[in-house]
Amino acid sequence: MSRVIDGGVLADAEALGDRFVAFVGPQVGPGWIPAADLFGSGLSDAVATKREARGAVSDAVAGSLLLAEYCARLSAPVLAVLYRDGAFLDPSLGNVQVLRRAGVIERLSFLRGPQPCPPGQEAGLASRVADAFFAGNIDACLGAVRNQSRAGLRSLWSNVGMTVGSAMLTLSWSSPDRDRYLDDARAFVACRPEIGRVVSFESAEFDGEPWMFTRRDACCLAFRTTVNQTRENPYCSNCSVLELGERITNFHKAARSFEEGRAR
Repeated sequence: MSRVIDGGVLADAEALGDRFVAFVGPQVGPGWIPAADLFGSGLSDAVATKREARGAVSDAVAGSLLLAEYCARLSAPVLAVLYRDGAFLDPSLGNVQVLRRAGVIERLSFLRGPQPCPPGQEAGLASRVADAFFAGNIDACLGAVRNQSRAGLRSLWSNVGMTVGSAMLTLSWSSPDRDRYLDDARAFVACRPEIGRVVSFESAEFDGEPWMFTRRDACCLAFRTTVNQTRENPYCSNCSVLELGERITNFHKAARSFEEGRAR
């Protein structure tokens, strides 16, 4: 079970991965701003800074990467609190602060921390979180990024879907049942059919067992940055540009690496 500890949302966040690390309560100091400001008056600067930091060829690429970065930081702790603890971590825009340095979103803080679900309301908790996540936050942020950068809707929605899927994949792989949260992931994004058109959550076999696997059909455009172009392979491991067979091979490599890491 996760719990609030030392100002953090999840006690075991670092074990799950850096994207799960988030704080609770108002934060002060250089770099901290309300998320509403980042996607409001500060968005033009944020896109320009992201473009420079990544060497993106256009504002559209920078905007796509900015939204993906934010959504990854938002979805991971919110979904961990929901599906592992059965609690409500409010993901609405007004409850979120962002720590941004050198064009990178390093951390989020939630003004109000996880709240227990009232008895008898468990069945509607996931819908409540999804509504606050999408209608209360992501819809506005995605629209703002679209208007500011002219990034394509398919890329933007695929970023949202993939970050949700990646968080649920991590939670699944960290469980004895490696596709434990597959159905939950599908249900969480079902309220936004735009995601279903560009991302799918599937079960793929590895070492004779089903593991959660995410598949995207629209690119985040990260390969169109100088940062990625300096790498041996500029594409993400599950990029829609790659043949499906190569993506499955990359999935097997990731699953093997995960198993080996847990065995150490």
